[in-house]
Amino acid sequence: ITTMSHVNDFCEVFYDDVRIPLSNVVGEINEGWRVTMTTLSFERGTAFMADQVELAAVVERLIEEARVRTGPDARRPAIQDDEIARRLGTARAEVAALKAMTIAGISRTQRTGVPGPEGSMTRLFHGELHQRVYQLALDIIGPEALRLTPVDGSGWTGPYLQSFAYTIGGGTTDIQRNIVGERVLGLPRVK
Repeated sequence: ITTMSHVNDFCEVFYDDVRIPLSNVVGEINEGWRVTMTTLSFERGTAFMADQVELAAVVERLIEEARVRTGPDARRPAIQDDEIARRLGTARAEVAALKAMTIAGISRTQRTGVPGPEGSMTRLFHGELHQRVYQLALDIIGPEALRLTPVDGSGWTGPYLQSFAYTIGGGTTDIQRNIVGERVLGLPRVK
């Protein structure tokens, strides 16, 4: 399936009338949802580590871009604009916070053998941070960023469009918020 950012890394496969040997069943019979949720817990908590490293590099690249590109006032480098400088500093700090959250999740998983619901906090934070960083990129780059570019790191539009996938895949932002509210904060389940 081709996404709006021209990435072809997602597909769906459906099987009908499939039979497998009992020895190949993962988990218990009729407990597929539990297996799926456990798998998603791992995905939400630690599977985005490579993306986090890449996101940190993107923030550093943006800082360099802001030093050489003209800012919103069309006179000074973008880095000298107070709002852009603040947003870059915030992005750098949030990337560090994301790394700390991920390390804490890995530590918990090592102790217990199972990821906890706090992986949803990491997933939620990561998805929204990804969008903020690429929105900041478009703001720094300016109109030139509107040229459609691939997601391979050679431009900014493709990665910006791809950033929306981070708030959908592995459970949407709303699902992550519900998990955090119910399982981490102990709020009542909404019916």
